[in-house]
Amino acid sequence: MDTLYYPTWARASPIVLGLLIPFMIHFHAEWLRRRKRHLHWFGVACLVLGLLFPSYASEVIANPLLQLLGLTLDRSLVGLAVGIFILSWELNQLKPANVVQRLLSHWALAMCGRLVYPVYLFHLPMVAIAFFAVFGTTKPSR
Repeated sequence: MDTLYYPTWARASPIVLGLLIPFMIHFHAEWLRRRKRHLHWFGVACLVLGLLFPSYASEVIANPLLQLLGLTLDRSLVGLAVGIFILSWELNQLKPANVVQRLLSHWALAMCGRLVYPVYLFHLPMVAIAFFAVFGTTKPSR
């Protein structure tokens, strides 16, 4: 898991997808609008495939290379789905027309959305501090 969690190359696909979203909106917005319905279904398919991928199956866990490939593919598919959903949201941003868009525009969810990234940034140091406070060490083997 250290090989998958910490190195930048293992997390490159979500970073690249995050950089691709503004590029696509700026240079290809009209092309995306014409294919909006296909874009939604492709995002749903990527999400379902990413969530159904057997990343934690016992035969996958037994083989470290297969586990690394599986978890990277799993993360990439879910990241691609999230990127597609963000693109769809940005293309339809003018008026919240349906129930899902109205729900996602609610102030309480917007506040939670603003807190997610800072929590993500500080969760690992907080886990290390809590581990040290409870067990007196940051090494899980002791």
